[in-house]
Amino acid sequence: PLGVSGVVMKKDIDLKPLIYGGTGVESANQNMPDIFPIKYEGGSHNILAISGLNASLKWLKNIGIENIYKKEKEIFNKLISLLKNYENIEIVGYREAEEQVGVVSCVFKGYAPDEIGQVLSDMDIAVRTGLHCSPYAHEFFGTFPAGTVRLSVSYFTTDDELDKLKVALDYIRENS
Repeated sequence: PLGVSGVVMKKDIDLKPLIYGGTGVESANQNMPDIFPIKYEGGSHNILAISGLNASLKWLKNIGIENIYKKEKEIFNKLISLLKNYENIEIVGYREAEEQVGVVSCVFKGYAPDEIGQVLSDMDIAVRTGLHCSPYAHEFFGTFPAGTVRLSVSYFTTDDELDKLKVALDYIRENS
């Protein structure tokens, strides 16, 4: 489900609410109740998102953050190793796996990112292309205005998916 957010603050801080109404208590009061935390909880709670957050926290506790980290780093390193096999791919901004999350930006020599994105999409591989809401970062890396192709891996990425990516990258290289 869509996300949920929260605020951590000291009880004695008196912030002005951003949203008014719909608390379910003091309904005749046109202002927000002066009761913490209800004072900051305008509208109905996003129960679906809260349930999703609850389930994800239980999953994290069950699997263990260390195990998730270890598996994600293993998969990330496999992706980096795969990409390094292609002379036509330049990895942008790469640091060692311990210094970065499972997202890799790259450029394909001779192709615009959106062209590569379309080829990968046609082969059922989802990537993001372009500036990724970070034009200044792309100016810094010299990838502005076209941007990059952004691949990402997670705990759930499988070896079969990496094999599928390899087939697609081979196809791009062979048809360049």
